[in-house]
Amino acid sequence: MANTGNKIYNLYINSANRLNIDKPYDFTIYFDNDDILVNPNEGMNVNLVSFSMLNSIYNVNQYTGNNKFKLKNNVNVETTYTIPYGNYSVYTLMDALNLLLNGIIQVSYNIPTNTYTYTNLTGIYYDIIPLNCFKLLGITSTTRINANQSITSSYINMVDFQQIILRCPTLTFENCSMDNIQDKNNNIAISDFLYWVNKQDIEPFKMINYRNEDCSTLYSYNVLNTRLSQLSFKLVNELNQPIYDAPDFLLQIQISVFDKDNNFFKEASLQMLKLVNDIYFILLSLFSVLGIFKRLK
Repeated sequence: MANTGNKIYNLYINSANRLNIDKPYDFTIYFDNDDILVNPNEGMNVNLVSFSMLNSIYNVNQYTGNNKFKLKNNVNVETTYTIPYGNYSVYTLMDALNLLLNGIIQVSYNIPTNTYTYTNLTGIYYDIIPLNCFKLLGITSTTRINANQSITSSYINMVDFQQIILRCPTLTFENCSMDNIQDKNNNIAISDFLYWVNKQDIEPFKMINYRNEDCSTLYSYNVLNTRLSQLSFKLVNELNQPIYDAPDFLLQIQISVFDKDNNFFKEASLQMLKLVNDIYFILLSLFSVLGIFKRLK
C-alpha cells in the first residue's frame, strides 16, 4: 500500500549512489518500496533542506572546449595549442601561455586594464586564432602580430560560467516558475529549478554548502504531482549546459503531504493575525497624532 496523507518524508540523497549509466550531472533515483501518493484533498510541498558539493569545477577544461587556440605563421602553417585544464588566475594562465609559446610570443599582464600584451619575439608575423579561448585570451577574432611588434588584448575574463543550477524535471511546480535559460531564442518556458548558487562566490576546492537553518521558504515549493515514484536531477550552468566535470554531491529534501483544508485555515489565520497587527499599529499612530494635536492646542 502506498504512503499517503499528512506525512513528512526526509530524503537523503548521495549522487554517487546511482545507476552505472547515470552521471553526477544527470541521474535518477527511484523509491525502493512505496510511491508517495497525494489524494484529491491533499497537496505536496518539496523543500530543499541542504546541498553540499566540492567546488572542483575547472574554469579551463576539455568539456567546454575553451582550452585550445591556434597560431598561423606567414606561410599559413597552423599550430594548435592546448592549455592544460585546471583552475587558473590571470597570472597562472599567463605562465601557462608563456610556457606554450616559448620563443614565439611573450605574454604579460596589465593590472590596471585587466588585459594581456602579446609581444612577437620572431622576425615573421603570426595570427592568433582564439577558437573558444576568446574570453581567456581577450582576443575575440583572428588577430595578427607583426614581426617584433606587440598588441594589447581586450579585458580578460577567467569565468567560464557563473551559476550552478540544480533542475528537477520530475516536479511540476504550483507557483508557475518560468525561465529563459533553456532557450537560446529567449522564449520563457516553464521552469524546473530546485536550487541556484553562484559558483564564483566559493573559492576553488572549497565546499558549496547550503542549509535551511532559518526555515526559509526560498527553496520551498508546492508541487502539483499526485504521485512520486522517482526523482530526476540535472546540474547545469546559466547557459543550460550540463556541468560535465561536476563532482558528486549530497542533497537533503523534505517532502510534505498536507491536508489542503487545514492548510487553508492556517493561511487564513496568519493573514487575519497580520491584519489585526496592522490595525493595531494604525491605531497607535492615530492616538499618537491626536496626543500631539492636543498638546499643541
